Amino acid sequence: MSSALSSCTALIPRALRAAGLRTLVALLGLSLASPLFAADRAGEFLEGLRARGWHDVALDYLASADEDPLATPEFLDRVDYERAVTLSAIAKATIRESERLDLTGQAIALLQSYAASHRDEALYFEAMSKAGNLLSEQALAKLAKARRLPAGANGERAALRSEARASFNSASKVVEQLLDACEEKLASLPKGALARQDADAPITRQQLTVKQAETRFLGANLLFEKANTYDAPTSEFTKTLEAAAEAFSELHKDYSDKLVGFYGRLYEGRCYQMAGKLDEALECYADLVDQPISNADFRRLVARAYRRRAECHVAAENVENAIKECRDWLNDARGAEFKQPQWLAVAYRLAEACQQKAEQASASEASRLQAEARQLLREVSREPGEFQADARTALASGKADTRAPQNVTGFDEAVAAGKQALERMSSSKLAARLAAENNPDAVAELKQQAQHYQAEAGHLFHTALSLADDDSKLDDVLEVRYFLCWIYWEDGLLHKAAVMGQFLAQRYPESSYAVGAAKVALAAYEKLYFEAKKAGEDGTYEAAQLASLAELVATLWPESSEARTAVNLLIQIALGDDRLQEAEQLLQRLPESNRASSQLRLGGAMWIRYLNLTAGKSGEISPTTARLKERAEQLLSGGYDALSTTAAPSAQVATGVLYYEQLLLAQGEFDRAVEVLENRSVGPLLVVENGRVQAAFAIEAYKAGLRAYISIVPPQRDKAQDMMTALEEAIGPNDDSQQLTRIYLSLGRQLQRQVAELTTAGKTVQAQNVAAFEDLLQRIISRGDSRDWTVRIWIAQANLQLGEGLRGEAAQRYLEQAEKTYREILAEVEKDSRYAPSKRAILSVRKNLGDCLLARQKFDEAFQQYADILRENPNTFEVQRTVALMLQQWGHDQQQSNKLEEAIRGALPQANRKNLVWGWLRLATIADQAKQRAAAGSGDNQPNQQKIQRYHNHFFEARYHVAKTRLLAAQIASGAERTKQLNSACKNVESMKRLYPDLGGPKWQRAFDELLTQIEAESST
Repeated sequence: MSSALSSCTALIPRALRAAGLRTLVALLGLSLASPLFAADRAGEFLEGLRARGWHDVALDYLASADEDPLATPEFLDRVDYERAVTLSAIAKATIRESERLDLTGQAIALLQSYAASHRDEALYFEAMSKAGNLLSEQALAKLAKARRLPAGANGERAALRSEARASFNSASKVVEQLLDACEEKLASLPKGALARQDADAPITRQQLTVKQAETRFLGANLLFEKANTYDAPTSEFTKTLEAAAEAFSELHKDYSDKLVGFYGRLYEGRCYQMAGKLDEALECYADLVDQPISNADFRRLVARAYRRRAECHVAAENVENAIKECRDWLNDARGAEFKQPQWLAVAYRLAEACQQKAEQASASEASRLQAEARQLLREVSREPGEFQADARTALASGKADTRAPQNVTGFDEAVAAGKQALERMSSSKLAARLAAENNPDAVAELKQQAQHYQAEAGHLFHTALSLADDDSKLDDVLEVRYFLCWIYWEDGLLHKAAVMGQFLAQRYPESSYAVGAAKVALAAYEKLYFEAKKAGEDGTYEAAQLASLAELVATLWPESSEARTAVNLLIQIALGDDRLQEAEQLLQRLPESNRASSQLRLGGAMWIRYLNLTAGKSGEISPTTARLKERAEQLLSGGYDALSTTAAPSAQVATGVLYYEQLLLAQGEFDRAVEVLENRSVGPLLVVENGRVQAAFAIEAYKAGLRAYISIVPPQRDKAQDMMTALEEAIGPNDDSQQLTRIYLSLGRQLQRQVAELTTAGKTVQAQNVAAFEDLLQRIISRGDSRDWTVRIWIAQANLQLGEGLRGEAAQRYLEQAEKTYREILAEVEKDSRYAPSKRAILSVRKNLGDCLLARQKFDEAFQQYADILRENPNTFEVQRTVALMLQQWGHDQQQSNKLEEAIRGALPQANRKNLVWGWLRLATIADQAKQRAAAGSGDNQPNQQKIQRYHNHFFEARYHVAKTRLLAAQIASGAERTKQLNSACKNVESMKRLYPDLGGPKWQRAFDELLTQIEAESST
């Protein structure tokens, strides 16, 4: 959407205009104390007003800007320029022609006045450019009005043409002044060595060169359009076109290697074409189509040339050439080019040529040409563009016809004809629906009729707006705009529908058409927003417009159904931007009876946020995170309860219920989870059965069902088996087993996390029951790929994870299975080393086997396993750390002081007199050295903050365990040895406090303090 369209979409209500600067600042999301205002950047505040469409407020602000302490002298100096920009934006949104022309005239006068007094400033060029463009637009508007006059109004037509000519002449003078200024400024820029000393000079030169080329093109185009103010083929008409052609020709010569130069050649050809010099025109266009074409911008230019060549060929009665060239060009279209306006114009001209040739061809050839023409017209009719309405009209009538559907000469006549076309459209649509049952053969023709009448209505309403004058009733004009808004929506012209609807709602909220228009605009902006997101764009503009309009609707019509829709959209946008608190505040604006689906959506977003915050973390969670989960449960539960009897849940409701199901499973509320799962109105399984969801939803529903049936007391194994069967069917027989394995592995991890959370919460019975998922393991094993490395690793990991999360016999059962599987894997590797994907993978298996043995308290075997790994990879820090922890546990559990000493000082001395197993003291030294290296960086590498923090923690952990192990040694000793170990433990802690006063941060400070308290308590006994 162009900036011109977006700037004229809305004007703020009078109540807000009276609110004052501070209120407006708040509405714009700014702060008077922000750096923006501290720097006196009042221009950004003004731009914020204009961006929201509050142009009349912007004018009020500019009128009193000299009283604003926020405005800098530089801003005050350009107030006239800013007022002109604002007036031109208002003019574009103004319905009455006389008012629109008056506002445009004011803007032009202000721009020229500003430029006259600021010739030496950079903004001079923008002011003059805008003035020239506005004068050109003013002239074109008068020409258009002259064309609409009835045949007998020759005097008025001549007067309008004369006025348009005067505006073109004024614009040409502006162009001349601007070109002189560009030349003067370019000549004044430093050259040679001086230019190299001025960093800004090359940029300024480039900007001026571009402005110069744009201005020359504008000047030539003014002559081209000015020719239309004369009758053809008078001498004035011919001379003006010749002057335009010469100007475009010079532009082409001077910029022969630039795109603007090629556009000069194109428009030179258009001058000749308008003058009837078809051979000269074709020669110009030939220069373009013969060029090598790879650049996208240049291809669009070439497409324009082909369209014009087709027009020249048809005018010269050389239809065959037109058909051949257009076909060749369209056959060469790349990707989505065919849907671009330039290619659609070629397609439309080709359709015309085919229709014309068909009139003189044989019956069979004529039929083929007509079919080709209809296909082309259908393509053109589907996309917005210059010929969309004409193509639809031609399709409906059965032949290509570029004439207007009806010849109307006044506003009231056009409105009446448009309404009649809408009525016919409605009748055709109704007839098509009825014919679907009793006359199917007529449906296609009736739908085509409806499309024809809709296109005709759009054309007539556009004509009505162009005929509106001071005598036209405002309500009638607004009605026409509403009808166009709706037609734009039906035609898929979403931007136009959104802008038109937003304009009516914001500018005329008291109108009876405002609410309906707002509803269309909301739907259009919503669709545009999600289309932008789907295309990988950020959708910032669409989201801002949607939020602005939704807020307006909710404020102006709070009790309407549109207001509820608007608030839900605001909630949806807030959730999309992860603004959960704002979304929850918006939720309160909905009537309680209409909150349920939004509650589910918000609760689901909070649940996802909670999962993200706690992913990969163990131990206690923060109070804030806990409250997030609690609030998610409240919202999901409330939304589910309110909608649990809904007959046909939406996709959003179904997704929210599935999130609630997952939350219940995570909390161990398995009875409630099964109840929700099997609910006969909104339950995830029912939704899947009814086929109203995508495959991804079905897979997640089956996974949740499997967890629920495995976890409930007692487990519902038959239903769990059904879920596994359904899951395999949902994935499909053609998918490789890896996908299902990954899903089962993910489920195993979820169950392991669930076990850990339930154990922490003291729900040991539920925790042990969750682990009863042998059916899941057996299902994997029975799939025929149990020898696959990935499958075996998953089986072992799942057992190890669950065994580590449980206690007692339940844990031992899983740990035994894990150990067995890991040993089988290593045995397979021993037979064939290629079985493993890499040496690193083998090392991981050996490490996990050691972890299994440690979890089973097979200390000797675990130690041997870790030692074998270290003999091959002695510097594996994580294995060294694990061995130190194991020796510490071994010594404590079996009352072996020598193992505690080895945990501190290491074990297994080597030939170099260094221990293979480092122990906590050397682990601390290694960690400290690694931290220093990471902090120092090397070469171009910057300090690695992640490594620094990791080794920082490892260092303090190792020093903590030195003192901790001394305390454990004291607890199993007596007499002098006990005293010695306690003193050593105490000195270790005190030494760390002296060397590191903060003890590595709050976490380790708390740990050392608690350890010192334990040492002191032990010493007092």
